[in-house]
Amino acid sequence: MSPKRKHRPSDRRFPYGGMLLAFIVLLRAVPCGAGLTLEKTASSARIFGDHFRMIVDGQYGGTVSEIQLYDGSLWHELFPGPDRGFPALSLQDGGKEYRLALDTSASLHGLRETGGDIQCSVEAAPRAEDGTVFPWRVRLEYLICPEGAVFVNVLLTLPVGAEASGEIALHFDVNETLRHFVRFRDENVAKQGNGFPSARVAFGANTAKSFTNEVEVFVEHKRPLSGNALFQKEGEGRFCWRLGTNSTTLKGPFEYRNAFALGCGTAVSGPPRSNAVGQRVFHWVNWLDLEHWYPTEAQIDKMVEANATMLILHMEWMRQRGSNGNPHADYREARNHEEMVKALAYAHQKGLRMGLYMRGIEPYALDSGFFETYCRRDWDGLYVDWHGPTAVSWHESQYDPEIILGDTHYSPNGTHVPAKDYFMFTRRLRDLVGEKGFLIGHQGSFNSGILANLCFDAYLPGETGSDRLMFSDIVEAGYKGMLGGSVCMPWTLDLPAYRNAEGTAKMAAWGVYPHLVMGMKAEHGEGYTFSLEADGPEYAFIMPYWRLLSYMDVEKAEAFNLPGQNRVVLKASDPNVQGVVYRTADAWLVIVANLGTFPVTATLTLDPEALGMSGEYQLTRINAETGAEHAEGTILDCMSTSMLPPWGLEGFRITP
Repeated sequence: MSPKRKHRPSDRRFPYGGMLLAFIVLLRAVPCGAGLTLEKTASSARIFGDHFRMIVDGQYGGTVSEIQLYDGSLWHELFPGPDRGFPALSLQDGGKEYRLALDTSASLHGLRETGGDIQCSVEAAPRAEDGTVFPWRVRLEYLICPEGAVFVNVLLTLPVGAEASGEIALHFDVNETLRHFVRFRDENVAKQGNGFPSARVAFGANTAKSFTNEVEVFVEHKRPLSGNALFQKEGEGRFCWRLGTNSTTLKGPFEYRNAFALGCGTAVSGPPRSNAVGQRVFHWVNWLDLEHWYPTEAQIDKMVEANATMLILHMEWMRQRGSNGNPHADYREARNHEEMVKALAYAHQKGLRMGLYMRGIEPYALDSGFFETYCRRDWDGLYVDWHGPTAVSWHESQYDPEIILGDTHYSPNGTHVPAKDYFMFTRRLRDLVGEKGFLIGHQGSFNSGILANLCFDAYLPGETGSDRLMFSDIVEAGYKGMLGGSVCMPWTLDLPAYRNAEGTAKMAAWGVYPHLVMGMKAEHGEGYTFSLEADGPEYAFIMPYWRLLSYMDVEKAEAFNLPGQNRVVLKASDPNVQGVVYRTADAWLVIVANLGTFPVTATLTLDPEALGMSGEYQLTRINAETGAEHAEGTILDCMSTSMLPPWGLEGFRITP
C-alpha cells in the first residue's frame, strides 16, 4: 500500500497566470494537427489548444488532472485540485471510498494524433486514501478535439473470482475561485427527456463583462451498474451522477460501460471560429403565401437595400417539411425545384449568403444531397433547429424512428444522450458547408449548454420562454446567448420586449446579430403581421444598427470588446455608453450605444496595442439614423460621441 497522498500548490503544472511556464513548455512540444499541440512525458500527456490546455495524468489515475480555459487575457483552472479532475470516478464499499484519481501509477497507451485529434487509453484501478486497491479495473479511452471537446469511453471490469460493491458515482466540481467570480452561473434550464441532464457552468472574472467561458459535462447513458441511476446537484458548481446506488456485492466476471463528454468554450470574435460576426439576417418563414412561397427578385432587392447579408429559408422550402420530428421532414424534394433554384441564384447574384433549414434530430437529411444541390460550399450554410444531444434524447423518448426516410435512433426510449455522436455529426455539417460557410444552431427549450455549438458559427436563442428577458442586462444576455462560447443571433419573433430602440441599442453595444423573421403573424398580442417586404415598418427598429454594420466587410471582421472577452479595449467616460470595435485588414469600426435613460456625450478611449493600431488615423463619424458621414480629422486613440439620446447609436470609422 502507498502512503496517503497530499497535494500542494507546487503540484500544479500550469500555475495561474503562468504564461512564461506555458511558453517554455510549448518550446518543447510537438504540433499534432490543427489547433492542438502535444507534449509527452513518461506518465502524462500535456495538450494545448487555442483556448484550453490540459493534462492526462498517469499519477492521478489517468484522469484529466488539470484543464485551464483562456478568457482573452487570463487562464483559469477549472478543477478544485488534480485529484478532482475528469472523470472523477469514485466507488463506495463498506463505508470506504475508492477513487480513480488516487491511483498513482496508471498507464497510458497508444497516445497518438489522428486527423487533428489526440487519442489515448488508460489502465487504472481505484484506490482508497490509505492506498488500498479496489477490485474493479478501469479502462479509459480518450478522444480530445481542438474545438474544445473531450470524450471518454469508460469500461469497468470485475475480474473472475473478484467481489466488490456496485456503488459508483461520477463527480464534476468547479474550483472555488471560479465559483466566487463576479460572474458565475450553473443553471441548466433545458427540457429533459429520459436521459441524464448535463452540467452547465459559465464564468467570468470581470465586473464590466459577462461570462467569458462555458463548460458542459454529459454522461451519455442513464444505465445503472447497480440499483438506480440518479443525477444530483450537490451545491454551487458541484454535480454528481450516481451510476450505481446498490451496495450489494457483485461477483466477477462483470463489465460496465458508459461514456462521458466535456465541452469547453470561450468567446468567439470572428473567423476562423465564426463566420457570423456582423451578419444581418432575414429569416424567411412565409406562412402567408405557401402557394408562392419563395422570395421574389423584388423582395430580395429590398433585403439588400436594407443592408442584409444573409437570408435563411425556413422549413417550408421542403414539400414535406415535417413537424418538429413528428412526422419527420423529407429533404429529398423541394417545394418547387425550379423556383428554389431561381431564388437562390438571384440572391447569390446580389451577394447574399443563403441558409437552409434542417433539424439536428434528422441527420438522415444529409444523405439526400439537398445542400449540394442548392447551395454553395464555403459561402452558404445551414440553420439547424432541434439542435444538440439533449434534443435528440428528448425526441427519442417521445417518438419512433421513421425507417422509410432512413431515420434511426440511439435508444428506444431516449435514455442515451449522444454527446459524442452529435458532436461528430456537427463536424460532418462543418465539412458539408465548408470552413467559410456557416452553421447556426437553435436549441430552443433544449438549450443545455455549449458542447453542441463548438463546431457552429452562431447560437440562436430567444424562442423558449426562459429566454424572453435575455436582454434585461449584460449578464442575462451573456448566459442566455452563450456569449462565453458562441456568437449570439437571437430569434426576435419571440422577444417583443426588445423589438425596439432599447433592444437595438443593447444588441449593438454587446455584439449580438438578430434574425428578422418574415412572413407570419406576431404571436405575443401585438396585433400585426411580419410582412414579406424588408422595408416593412416592423423591421425599422433594427435598421440604424444594420446601417452602421454595413460600413465594414463582415467576411473579414474581427470583433473586440465583446461581453464575453475579458480584455477591455474601449473605455467610455460615461459607463452607460458601451460598444464594440470591429477590425478588418485596413480599418476599424467603432459602434457605441447609450444604454442609459438620459442623453449623454462621452469620450471614448481605445487600446491601440490590443487593436493593432500605431500612430495617427483619420476619423469619420457615422450617423446611425441616416448613414451620413462627417470627417473629424485625425486621432491617436480618443474620440468623443455626439449627444446620444437614450438608446441612441453612433458609429466611427477609423482608417490610415
